[in-house]
Amino acid sequence: MTDRTPEPAGPFRFDGDYGNPEQVRPYLEVFLRRREELDEAALYPDNDIFRGHIPGIEGPDDSAAFWLLRLLADLDEIAARREEFIASGAREVTIADLAPGQVLRGTVVQCGFHRRGTGWVRFDSARVRLERGRMFLLEKGRRTHGRWLVGGTVLLRSA
Repeated sequence: MTDRTPEPAGPFRFDGDYGNPEQVRPYLEVFLRRREELDEAALYPDNDIFRGHIPGIEGPDDSAAFWLLRLLADLDEIAARREEFIASGAREVTIADLAPGQVLRGTVVQCGFHRRGTGWVRFDSARVRLERGRMFLLEKGRRTHGRWLVGGTVLLRSA
């Protein structure tokens, strides 16, 4: 089996929307391969080290493309972890799933794209309840000092 390098996707032209990472999907495979090389060489993956290594990404839009490629890679990783967590018995929880006074218990994950960026935050043995019209999480052993679950997606695997 030979290592197949994909054909260049053509020149990248930024559409001006940082909320549309799909515009760089044709370049993702090459980006991920280059990032893996950098990880193996223990090099920091800044924009300069990607320049000239992804066919079709050059010129005035390259910084936007690299930013979007990082975002898209993160979102794809989160989506894969989300599907794996759901396959293990978890389900998505929304405000509509909570009645006043009801408490859901189990492993809680807050994931996805939200105001603070992208991410995957897991809380084992947590409780989720409705408070002031929003979802509120308390970690095991706490009665106060929880956190609001705003932004992203909330998943729960019941205890």
